[in-house]
Amino acid sequence: MRVRGLSMENFRSHERISLEFGDGVILLLGPNGSGKTGVLDGIAYAIYPGLFSGRMASLIRRGAERMRVSLTFEAGGRTYRVVRERTRDGQASARLLVWEEGEGGSGEFRPVQFGQRDVSEEMRRILGVGPTAFVDAVYVRQGEMLGFLNETPARRKEVVSKLLGSELFSHLEGEVKGALVRYRERRARASARAERASELRERLDRLRREIVEGESRSEELRGEISKLRGELISVRERLREVEGRRSAHEAVSTSLDRLRRDRSSREERLREIRRRMRELSGHLEERDELRKMAEAAEPIRRLREIRIREEALDGRLRELDRWEDRLREYRGRLMEEASLREAISALREEKGRLESEVGSLRAELSGEPEVRSRLRELEGRAERLRAAWVEISEAAAGGGITLRSPDGALSKVNEALEIADREIAVLEGERSDLERRIGEARAEIGRIDGWISSLEGAEGKCPLCGSKLEDEKRRMLISKYEDRRRELSEEAASLEERLSLTVARMGELRARRETLLRVVRACAESGIADLTSVESEVEELRERLSRLGSKRERLSGMEARISEIEEELKRLREREVELNYLRRRVEEMEEEGESRRMERERLEREREKLERERDVVVGLIMGAVGAVPEDLEAAYREAQEARERLDKISEILEEYRSLQREAEIIGEDIERMREREVELEGEMRSIGYDESEESYLRSREEDLERRLEGAERELARLEGELGRMRREEGEILRELEGAEKAREESERLERFISILERVKQAFGKEGIQRVMRERVRPIVEAHAWEYLSKFGIECDGLTLSDDWEIRLIRRGESYDLAELSGGEAVAVALSLRMGLARALSGGRIEMLMLDEPTIHLDEDRRAELVGLLGEVDLPQVIVVSHTGEFEQSADEVISLPPARRRVRAQRVY
Repeated sequence: MRVRGLSMENFRSHERISLEFGDGVILLLGPNGSGKTGVLDGIAYAIYPGLFSGRMASLIRRGAERMRVSLTFEAGGRTYRVVRERTRDGQASARLLVWEEGEGGSGEFRPVQFGQRDVSEEMRRILGVGPTAFVDAVYVRQGEMLGFLNETPARRKEVVSKLLGSELFSHLEGEVKGALVRYRERRARASARAERASELRERLDRLRREIVEGESRSEELRGEISKLRGELISVRERLREVEGRRSAHEAVSTSLDRLRRDRSSREERLREIRRRMRELSGHLEERDELRKMAEAAEPIRRLREIRIREEALDGRLRELDRWEDRLREYRGRLMEEASLREAISALREEKGRLESEVGSLRAELSGEPEVRSRLRELEGRAERLRAAWVEISEAAAGGGITLRSPDGALSKVNEALEIADREIAVLEGERSDLERRIGEARAEIGRIDGWISSLEGAEGKCPLCGSKLEDEKRRMLISKYEDRRRELSEEAASLEERLSLTVARMGELRARRETLLRVVRACAESGIADLTSVESEVEELRERLSRLGSKRERLSGMEARISEIEEELKRLREREVELNYLRRRVEEMEEEGESRRMERERLEREREKLERERDVVVGLIMGAVGAVPEDLEAAYREAQEARERLDKISEILEEYRSLQREAEIIGEDIERMREREVELEGEMRSIGYDESEESYLRSREEDLERRLEGAERELARLEGELGRMRREEGEILRELEGAEKAREESERLERFISILERVKQAFGKEGIQRVMRERVRPIVEAHAWEYLSKFGIECDGLTLSDDWEIRLIRRGESYDLAELSGGEAVAVALSLRMGLARALSGGRIEMLMLDEPTIHLDEDRRAELVGLLGEVDLPQVIVVSHTGEFEQSADEVISLPPARRRVRAQRVY
């Protein structure tokens, strides 16, 4: 974990403050009262607010009703933001967010967890330590720099047990005791439940018979409801069809009424015109012509009647032609019914196949988020492993080993470590032998020096053996001893030179061994051997995501095609309904086809008869007036009125012609209207609307709805009763099962009690708690020694006893803490805290917070602590101080001014 940003409102003395943090040693510098400790408390509160339980109200700035703390931090290769708010009346809220990268380098914080408890649990999971470990190992408060170091071994053991969760195990031990009491009570209740087994079986049999009867009635009701629903749907479809015919009938009827009114109006006008023309016709002809017209009146009348009958026949024949054309048209349109059904079947088959494939694709694509999550996780892990591989390769190169691949790297380093250990052991033996030989040579030189000194002071008598000693012999002995002394001195010098080379070589080998040990630990901790398999799995996941992307595109195309098929099916079903209507219409028309054919034959025979009669009448008219008038009725009236109109012919001629033209136009309009009226009457007959049918269908629909509603109410009531009986059956079965198994439960409880007794013992202080302390102790020892070796302290190791007594190793000898200098004590304290943090968090804690670490330290220890902080090998160390003594070791200094209404931080460098 590394802190990247902190924003606080109304927290402690800060009204509003915003800070950013980088890597390295960060110094928060400011006088007393500037809120430096409030910054560290803000970080701690954002992570674990439970550290401040009992004094929450004091965290809210005086005069404010609420506070807010927002902390941005990095952990596990991801960036998080935790936001906590609290009011003075105790209402609190919290949320945890994670940064998600977007396209084009953009991104946003996405919520992960909400609520104080859930956010704190998620923080514990991310960081790997709880609040107690965080305070004891990460957040060093004022005056507590040497606190853990100065504790007795028993107290240190107690603190470590607490950090490892001893309270949890004590709680579990109490839970086990409570469970024993509960199991014994359950065993006492088991016999009482067993006595009710017979009564419960009788109730169960009776209830099951009732359930069978109810289910049978329920099935009958469902069948009846299904039948009623099907019939209701059929009736509603017929009703919609009849309503459609009624709408068409009403529209045609309206058009027919309007047409008839228009025709009536035109006919009235035509009658007026003809009346006027009759008045004027007598004035338009000469007497001869009037006489001829009078003679032609009867043929004209007959011809007029013949034409009217011909027009009626023609109209009826045209109606029959239209009817036959419509029948042929309907038959032609029905030809496409087979192809329509084939198209509908093909589309339904294609839709079913596509929906099946869509279901399969969606099932495959449902695992895509897990694949993406796994890919992000593996990419982050691969990146960390590659970075670790670079560091391990460089470290191994410093140890004289070139690592080509992560595979087999650990075995290669272990092999080199074994070789170094063997060489060190050989050199240790050689050094001991050389030291022994040098000691022997020096001892003999000392003895020879004594002998030479004795011989030089001897007078005629040998000081060694007491025999007579002449001067020549004495000089010869002295010369002999001096020669021997020179030989021994040369030999000792040669041996000391070899010893020096041996010691230097041993130092090189030990340094190389330490480097190799760090490489081994790095390989083991980082899991670098998994790099190849992780990269291979990353490639597989990327290929899988690529395939899933192709399948997603295919799924989109299939869904679009399914929508197209549904639209096409809707259109084809509408066309199918229309063709069904046409089929019924064709069947009706074919039934009346024979009568229509016979009517046509009759009408054609009648037309031929009228044509013969017309030819005779036309001949009579031609003989009378020389031509057949276009308007026979007008000609007839003119013949009757010709005599009266002779005197006025010149004056009324123009009026007559005008009326004649208007009459012709109106007559044509009336003829067209009559044809249209015949067509509309035919359409009304072809629509086939029957009001009684609609009334019957509506009555039938209401009856079916009433019956369906009653059946559904009865089914709902019956299902409710069945549900109650099934629940009662389940309760009886559960109670019966409990009664029948009561005896077996008692025997199991006895075994459980025995097991729980052993579990209670395991959760005790001498059980799993002791095992955990023994497991974590060498890990803390290794990490603490690793940090301590980087502080430049002259020692060969750090050990922790079973009782957590701390000792340093120098040249093979063990030293107590009381023998450490002030600087060494501070270095050991820092190393132990960082080692504890790393061991408890699994390497996820990468920071240290020190609040006024020099308080209660003398001047020498403060200077040594300042120097040590410059060598701390942690990614981030945040130090609070009101003096500038840490500036020389800081990578970044943030200056806090004295407390004011609004506190603003100033970054110095």
